[in-house]
Amino acid sequence: MLNIPQEKLTAIKNFAHQYIFKLLCQQDIPFILAHLDPQLIGIGAAEHNYYDTPQAAKDFILSLEGQIPACELLNEEWTILPLAQGLYLAQGRHYLTSDEDQQLLVQTHQRATIVIRDLGSDFSYVYINLSHPYQELQGTENFPFQVGSQTYKYMEAELNKAKEQLQQKQQQMEVVLHSVNGGVKSSNDDDTYSYAYISEELPGMFGYTMEEFKKFTGNNAMGMVYPPDLPRALADCNECFKDGNPTYSTKYRVPCKDGSLKWVMDSGRKTKTPEGNTIINSIYLDITKDEEARQSELNHERRTKQQYYDLLSSINSNYYFIYLVNLEDGSGIPLRLPETECAVFTSYSTNGLYDIEPLVRSHFHPDDSAKILEHFSLSGLRRQKKGPSYRFCPGMPQPPFWFRISLDRL
Repeated sequence: MLNIPQEKLTAIKNFAHQYIFKLLCQQDIPFILAHLDPQLIGIGAAEHNYYDTPQAAKDFILSLEGQIPACELLNEEWTILPLAQGLYLAQGRHYLTSDEDQQLLVQTHQRATIVIRDLGSDFSYVYINLSHPYQELQGTENFPFQVGSQTYKYMEAELNKAKEQLQQKQQQMEVVLHSVNGGVKSSNDDDTYSYAYISEELPGMFGYTMEEFKKFTGNNAMGMVYPPDLPRALADCNECFKDGNPTYSTKYRVPCKDGSLKWVMDSGRKTKTPEGNTIINSIYLDITKDEEARQSELNHERRTKQQYYDLLSSINSNYYFIYLVNLEDGSGIPLRLPETECAVFTSYSTNGLYDIEPLVRSHFHPDDSAKILEHFSLSGLRRQKKGPSYRFCPGMPQPPFWFRISLDRL
């Protein structure tokens, strides 16, 4: 077998490629006609057409002008074999796809057999045969038009159906986001979670236009977080994502265009794209009212506790016992008890409710019991501002001692 120099081999492969490319991609019919060999053996593309004279071959090539849609060649491979002095057999295969703007969907493998003559400064085509899988050519077709058209129509219908379903879901999402004052985004899994997509609702939550929002945030999710809240938000995300967990949830404040701050609940999930990249899809919900209510409740609890502490610190150590009563719900909390009487007082606590009658009956002087109950029942406490003096009898029958009950309203 003759050895083919590498430079010659490359030139022959390129000339074989040119036939496929000029015919199916560029529709350069003049190039093909100019390179048909005068001693052409034959040319054909399907079972029904085979032309074995130069003129018949030229007429066939001319008939294809404007008839074949623009295509793209992929995964092209060629094998070159020497046949005789100056003649070479090029056997190739490639993947053929129609361009996106064609009303046709063709995705098929194609084989090529071409005999090429070396003319020294150029080449010519002596024999050409292109073949498709048998079932893709219908009737007298030279190109799989019918299958391609049917496939295109089917795919177009499926695509339109998918678009309609997607549009419905988007409309449903818009209704949900509008009703709860929320927005969505997709971000890349990089150092700043740069945005890949931002819904129209998201910038509006904070009073920005889309361009203003991108500029304000630096086009990344970290940029929208109120700086003092950022370390905690990142810590929440890192904690959620550890051990391969794909979901996360955190909350933080976002600076609005008018200078105010809004609380948001930021929840999402990591997903893989078909290309293997990681995308984080997230939904943002405005929780400002709920968070402000929670903060108000916490502040109220802190103020109440501080009042308790202030009360305790202001009370003289001579006070025998201190009992805190909630005049609204009737609950009672002993704040200071003598060690000798601790068990006595706690024994009269019924599920945290203020109940003084058993204590009065057992530990106060009988002559004072009625007045004490009148003044220091729950209804009585609600009327009192300052308590009178009464006799307390700890550990009867020891002699009683007098003490004053003082009332302080918080």
